[in-house]
Amino acid sequence: MENTTIAHDNIVGTIRAMSIGEEIEFPIDKASYIRCVVPYRDLLKERQAGCRWSTNIDNDKGVIIVTR
Repeated sequence: MENTTIAHDNIVGTIRAMSIGEEIEFPIDKASYIRCVVPYRDLLKERQAGCRWSTNIDNDKGVIIVTR
């Protein structure tokens, strides 16, 4: 994870501003919210424009990782 940062505020804005290949870690308690936001809610316009994100949970570190 060379381009990994940890974010705590403004989840949608942080995800929206990600560069291709970037990974951002969020606290695991935000996992259900992030898994709803990424495919459907606030990022629908960006997904229609071709932006894609994926998520992965790392239970050992207690984070959800969003990759663009």
